Amino acid sequence: MYRQSDEERDGVLGDHSLEDKLEDVSRCIRVARVDSVQTDYVGIMTNHEVLLKLSVDKNDHLAVTSLLENNAEIIRMTVVRYFGTGTVAESMEFALLKRMADHARLYEDSEDPDVWLADCANTECDRLRNEAIREKANRD
Repeated sequence: MYRQSDEERDGVLGDHSLEDKLEDVSRCIRVARVDSVQTDYVGIMTNHEVLLKLSVDKNDHLAVTSLLENNAEIIRMTVVRYFGTGTVAESMEFALLKRMADHARLYEDSEDPDVWLADCANTECDRLRNEAIREKANRD
């Protein structure tokens, strides 16, 4: 397209007029703005959507926040079951949340997201407890 006359470039990018092309761009910009405004709301994602977003980017802040808000009770109950209450349990909640986000890539679309998250929380708490036991045994 470099150094071609206007007649030669006509039709390369489509047969639309300049006005049509500008109108298409403005429609796309409006849609993008609406989408970006909608994704700023916290907690509107379902667990399924959260897991799909985290499977692509485990550091997606909105998805991690939604994961915590949607499953705070499950996370808290699982951590209390494995670690009790106190400062250790609080730090384990954060570690569990991080591990759940890390393992979201293993989630399959056909699985029930709530069951998957509960199983993941149990499995990761068990691993965290075993790691803590091993670490304590190695220090002594």
